[in-house]
Amino acid sequence: MAGTRPIARVYALVVAALVFFLTWAVVAAHPWQRAAADPRFVALTRREQRLRADAIRVQKVIARRLARYRIQLTRRRAEIAAAERRQARLNAAARRREAQLIAAAQLAARQRALAAQAQAAAAVASPSPSPVSSTPAAPAVAAPPAAAPAPPPVRVVTLPPLVVTRTS
Repeated sequence: MAGTRPIARVYALVVAALVFFLTWAVVAAHPWQRAAADPRFVALTRREQRLRADAIRVQKVIARRLARYRIQLTRRRAEIAAAERRQARLNAAARRREAQLIAAAQLAARQRALAAQAQAAAAVASPSPSPVSSTPAAPAVAAPPAAAPAPPPVRVVTLPPLVVTRTS
């Protein structure tokens, strides 16, 4: 026993046991095999991929709808502008017609006034009929009735378009 030391044997035995258990743990872990993935994690990953694909599809649909809306909006604005121009022309024509009617009514009123003045002047200038006269006096001409006031102008109102929304 001169060549062996008991403490060295204990250390050698502890190191051998440690190496044995470490090797056992490594072999039991099967590092050469791929670890099975958690099914919850796999399901979550698949759901994320589906949601990303759905989001891309939704963005495409929204982009198409927005493009179609912008085209329709441009057309509608052009229609509105054309309708406004047409209405402005109609309003101007109505104002001109109203001015013509007012001028005609004023002219007729002036003519009636002049006729009434001429009739009054003629009545004053002509002698009164004598009681002995055999010719009957001419009946007085009745003045034409006053023209009825022009009706108020028609106000044309442009209503906004009916909007139908679809949710699909």
